[in-house]
Amino acid sequence: MPTPKLQFAGFAPEHADDCPMPDNDSPNDCFGPERNTFPPLEKNAEEVNYVSKLLGGNAYSGPEVTETLFHKTSRYASILHFAMHGFLNDCDPLYSGLVFSEDDFSLDDGFLYTYEIYNLDLQADLAVLSACNSGYGELRKGEGIMSLARAFRFAGCANVLMSLWLAEDAATENIMKTFYQCLDIGDGKSDALRKAKLNYLSESAGNHPAFWAGFLMVGDNLPVKKKFPWIHILFAVLIAGFGLGILRKIRARF
Repeated sequence: MPTPKLQFAGFAPEHADDCPMPDNDSPNDCFGPERNTFPPLEKNAEEVNYVSKLLGGNAYSGPEVTETLFHKTSRYASILHFAMHGFLNDCDPLYSGLVFSEDDFSLDDGFLYTYEIYNLDLQADLAVLSACNSGYGELRKGEGIMSLARAFRFAGCANVLMSLWLAEDAATENIMKTFYQCLDIGDGKSDALRKAKLNYLSESAGNHPAFWAGFLMVGDNLPVKKKFPWIHILFAVLIAGFGLGILRKIRARF
């Protein structure tokens, strides 16, 4: 079982104009009204780059952010962030998913489906699903909501930030940046999200709840555990060793 080595891994794929819906033999009406293509996103790369600089870790953005890249890197971060399109399959919730960049040189189709997430072994403490409908799905008796968020928790992510409906690009970027700022100063996860929403409202007075109210946190309200880069640890060891050497010299004189 791998131990997470990075504080943060953010994924912000780039989509061509009018990226098509997945072709999995589901009729178009399974994907909701008026949803046949995925338009390009303008703020997702800036979102993950900002958080990576704030917390440390890796931000993956652009056309190279494929499903294959995710599978290679997802097991090594304590926070996973997905700034991308999500889609909901109303006919079969196991075929809801996230949209990565297209990859012509891989067997992966670029769509991370819910049934694939159930089969992952993730070690992240927090998964941030900065995508549309990531917490929405079919309600099954005795099971609950069959959503992407549920799948990530099953795969090993104890805490999940999710959306209950369509997420607007610019509003989402604003809320996510403030959310991570609050995490960075030691706020609990739910407290950080609450402050991020309040900050958005203070900066964008009069905005409809559709822009901010759909984001929810599932899990605990503990602060995130920060990981320190190895260079910081090495520096601390050297300082401690230097101080110990001075102390020994002082004792030797007396």
